[in-house]
Amino acid sequence: MSDQSPFAQQPKSKRTLSPVVIIILIFSGLIVAMPIVCCSGVLILPYLPVNNSPRKASNSQAIMAAMREVRSILKFPDDSDFGFLPPSAKKIKEGTLVVGKVKAKNSFGAELTHSWRCLMVRRNGAWEADIIILDGKTIYSAD
Repeated sequence: MSDQSPFAQQPKSKRTLSPVVIIILIFSGLIVAMPIVCCSGVLILPYLPVNNSPRKASNSQAIMAAMREVRSILKFPDDSDFGFLPPSAKKIKEGTLVVGKVKAKNSFGAELTHSWRCLMVRRNGAWEADIIILDGKTIYSAD
């Protein structure tokens, strides 16, 4: 009989599994693949499919143009922060209404959160602001 017990600890293998794990999530019809690196910290690199819908692209362009317009009327535009959640856009009869919030400094250096609305219209193939309302006050009107 051998001295080795069936419960004796086996020597550890020097081979290790790759620390990269691919997780596939299906959420609202979108497939998201995230590599997660273990042992040396966490690295998440999401893969999101591109939405080629013209309506979504049009809304995204209107939102970006509205954010530029709102930023241009602030006293300290370089210090402005539109936050984590993007503004929302809705197509209406007059154009596209973009609504959001921005944190911006006032003349005294205090950072305040302002709500804003911007009516965006397409003119000559470019998005332009027709009306900008900041905290309920009309700041800009194209009329």
